[in-house]
Amino acid sequence: MSVQGETENNPSVSPSSFGSRRFDGQVVEEGVFGIIPWRIAPTRTKKIVPKQSKDDDISQPSNYIWLPFGIIISISYLFVGSLLYLSYFGIPHAHFCWRMSLYYLWPFGKFIIHISIDSDDERRRLLSVNSGKFHTLSELRFLPQDSDFYSLVQHFLWLLLSGLFLIPLHIFCGLICWFLVFLIPMANLNLQAAAILHKSPLRIEVHKGYPGPGANVVYCTYSAVNFYYFKYSVFSLNVVLVNLLPFVILSLIIGYLPTRVPALVIFIISAASILPLTYYIGLAVSSLVAQTSFLVAAIVSAVFGFSVELIIYITALFQPCMSEFVQSGVIGSLLAMMLLLPGLSMVAGGIKYKEQRFNPTAAGVTSVLLLISIIGSFTPTVFYMAFGSSFELTCDTYNKSKTFSARECSWQPGNFDEDPIYIHNTRPLMYCCASLLPFGYVAGLIFTFKTHSHLISHPKEECEEAVELEMENKNPI
Repeated sequence: MSVQGETENNPSVSPSSFGSRRFDGQVVEEGVFGIIPWRIAPTRTKKIVPKQSKDDDISQPSNYIWLPFGIIISISYLFVGSLLYLSYFGIPHAHFCWRMSLYYLWPFGKFIIHISIDSDDERRRLLSVNSGKFHTLSELRFLPQDSDFYSLVQHFLWLLLSGLFLIPLHIFCGLICWFLVFLIPMANLNLQAAAILHKSPLRIEVHKGYPGPGANVVYCTYSAVNFYYFKYSVFSLNVVLVNLLPFVILSLIIGYLPTRVPALVIFIISAASILPLTYYIGLAVSSLVAQTSFLVAAIVSAVFGFSVELIIYITALFQPCMSEFVQSGVIGSLLAMMLLLPGLSMVAGGIKYKEQRFNPTAAGVTSVLLLISIIGSFTPTVFYMAFGSSFELTCDTYNKSKTFSARECSWQPGNFDEDPIYIHNTRPLMYCCASLLPFGYVAGLIFTFKTHSHLISHPKEECEEAVELEMENKNPI
């Protein structure tokens, strides 16, 4: 017997039951790419004891979020049940629809039971659901019999009406609840309902309490909302990012549509599609890095870690009037890597720890490489600003009392392709700096992981030596 309420009823249940696990060391679960994923600094989590379910849990305020969905589904069942009852052939299924309309209006704390028909007593008990009495064997016409014309018409009407109204409605509500993530318990309920409708609906009972041992429980829930489902994983991937994957397909479809779509809609859909792709690229890179050496890991991280930005910038460079966008994006990336991320790391570490230690050798190497990259990036610009001849002085003029005056004057770049200094001097310098920067990066890698790897791999010993040296300087003998 599987009861869904065991998880939905306990919002304090351990996140490990929703796809994320506690780790004392390296991660050992298999990832989406068939190799071991890698996570930085796995932390221990406190053991969470699930609280026991109570009868009054079904009236918790969060359950009322289900009411809009429940009212719509309940009305649909009442409508389909009325049509089936008027057709006479569908009276048994009409009774089923009316029972289920009450269930879906407030399903919390109720059990859906599937009954296997092995004897006449079981059949009579099934026919007497919610009626308070047993029927005779002559009333077994309520049960489908494949050889009977009545049964054939009954099945046809049920499949037609449930396929037109009920199943699509359950699938639609289930997708909405699944996309909202915290309503995944109700998404499971709707998907189970869609599976029930096309099998044997007349063998379904609804119990308001625990049906006892041995009962074939199809579904039961006590809570409509569970915020721990934001940690739920599907195929080892977070459910929030999985829900964003349809935006990738939607963005591709919009890109090839003959009709024009508003730019704001394209931007929102494209931004939503980038999030899961970026995460999966990072997951693939970290999975590869976890099984390679430090040198290969650094190269792979540097090449593929910023692949999304490279794709965006390269695509934008081929578009007209997008050079300023690329320049602003590169400057923003540099400022984020140099100032924002280190600053946030220091602030976050300072909140938790009184003292923070770092490897001065690694920081020095990074600083030198950063200084080299800044010099190589700005050297052509500084050279052209000093010796270029294609700048023009432009000013905004206005007429006041027949007197002309110039304000807000500035030097604006002209046409670079017509400037001989840019063609013969600045452009070769730009190509030279661009070709030298990768060699500087390779030299930094060789220094870090080959020639002076002991300084990077054992920073603790170096820090202890520096502390001892400082203490000797403060307290000379």
